[in-house]
Amino acid sequence: MGAVKAGRPARLQTLFARYLLTTCLTMAVLALLWWTAFMAAMNRGWVLPSYTASAQVEALAQRIGNTGVLEPDSVPHYVRWAVFAQDGELTAHAAMKLSRLEQIRRAASEGELKQGVLYTQYHRIVPLDGGGKAVLQYDYAVPYRSAGLAACLPDFQSMMLVVLAGLMGGAAAFHTRRYARLLREDAQRLTQASRAIAGRSLQTPVSAGTHAAELEEALLAMEALRLSLAESLDRQFVLEQERRREIASLAHDLKTPLAIISGSVELLEEDALPDGPAQRVGAIGRAADRLQTSLLQLQALSAQMNAGEVRIQQVCLAELADDLNAQGASLCAARRAEFVPSARPQGEGMLEREAVTRAALNLLDNAARYAGPGGRVALCLAVEDGLLSLTVRDSGPGFSGEALRLAGRAFYTEEKHRSAGGHAGMGLCYAAQTALRHGGVLTLQNDSGAVARITLGRVRTPMTS
Repeated sequence: MGAVKAGRPARLQTLFARYLLTTCLTMAVLALLWWTAFMAAMNRGWVLPSYTASAQVEALAQRIGNTGVLEPDSVPHYVRWAVFAQDGELTAHAAMKLSRLEQIRRAASEGELKQGVLYTQYHRIVPLDGGGKAVLQYDYAVPYRSAGLAACLPDFQSMMLVVLAGLMGGAAAFHTRRYARLLREDAQRLTQASRAIAGRSLQTPVSAGTHAAELEEALLAMEALRLSLAESLDRQFVLEQERRREIASLAHDLKTPLAIISGSVELLEEDALPDGPAQRVGAIGRAADRLQTSLLQLQALSAQMNAGEVRIQQVCLAELADDLNAQGASLCAARRAEFVPSARPQGEGMLEREAVTRAALNLLDNAARYAGPGGRVALCLAVEDGLLSLTVRDSGPGFSGEALRLAGRAFYTEEKHRSAGGHAGMGLCYAAQTALRHGGVLTLQNDSGAVARITLGRVRTPMTS
C-alpha cells in the first residue's frame, strides 16, 4: 500500500489518488485505534461517560431542594458550584473561574445564564434556605473518575482530542513526506539529465526508472535529445576536422603558385615594358600581394584552429598599447586615414600576446580600409572588472544587418556593403577565435560608424605600486 515501485511508473493522477487513499486509510486505522483506547479507558473505570455530570447535577439539585442546604462534600469533583446570599453576595464556591463569577451572580439574581458559543457550560440554579441560591455548573465532557487524576492530569477529553489531531496530522505528514520524496527523486533525475546535456556530458545515458509516468516520458525525451546531440556533435567534430585539414591544405597548395606569380611579376617589372603592359603587370603584382596577405591570414587562422591550450604570458598592457598604437598609425597612414591612439592602461595581463596583436591588427586593417582616405580610426584598450577590452572604431559606413549576424565566420565578407579591396573575410574570424581562446567574445555594433570589440576574459591586472 503506498509507494510506486521504480520501473513501473504510474500516471501522476494515479499517484496522487494513491496518496489520498493511503492517507485516508491510515487516518481511519489511527482513528479506530484511538477510539479503542478511549473506550478501554472508560471500560476500566478511569473515566466516566460524558452524561455523568448532567445526571449527578439533577440528583444533587433534588437533594439540595429537599434539604435547602448545599453540602460541599456531596458535590462531585467534576461539578463546579457557587453559593450566593439573598443580597447576591458570594459566600462560597469551588473550582469556579473568577472571571465568570460576576456573570454567575447576575444569573443567580435573574434566574438565567447565557451559555457559551463554542464550548457550552450548563448551569443549574437551586434555591436555598434563607433566600440564597446555589449555582451548579457542569459540562457534557468525559471526566476522570478519580479527583486525584483530575487534579494532576490535563482534561481527559481535550487531551484525547489533541492526541487524535496529532495522529491525523502525523499520518498526513508521513505520507506527504513519503510521496514528496518519490517526486523529489524524479525531479533530481530530470535536473541531473538537464545539467549533463547542458554541460555536453553526453557519454552517460540518461537513467530512467521514475515513479511518475509523465516524468519518465520527459527522461526518455531527454535521452533521445542526448543521442541526437551526441550524434550531431560527432558529425560537427568530423566536419570541423575536415575543414581544418582543408584550410591547411589550401594554404599549403597556394604557396607555390603564388610564389611563381610573384616571381614572374618581379621579372617582368625588370624589363622595360610599354605603359599598358606595365600597368597590367603592376595590377597583377598588387593582386598577388593581396593574395599573399590573405594566405598569411589563412595560415594564421589554420594554426590557431589546430592549436591546443592557449600559451599565455605576462604582458605589460602599456607596452602592448604602444606597440598597437605604432602599427595602427602606420596602417592608417598608408590609407591616408586619421588614427586616434589608445591610452596606456596600467597593470600586467596574462594573455597570448602574438595572437592578440594579430587580432588587433586585423581589426585595425579592416577599419582603415573601410574608413578610407580622410576617414578616422580609433583604438581603445581598457581594463574593467579584470577584463581587457580592445575596441576599434571607424568612421566608415558601418556594418550591415547581415554582417552583425554573420561576421566572425570564416570566409564571410560584406564587400557588397562596405566596398574596398579584395578581402577573404578571415580577419574578424581570427579576432573571434582569439577572443574565444581567452574566454572572451567578439562583438560588433554600429555607432556613427563600425565598432568592433573583443574582450579577453582571462586577463588579470594586479595592482602596481
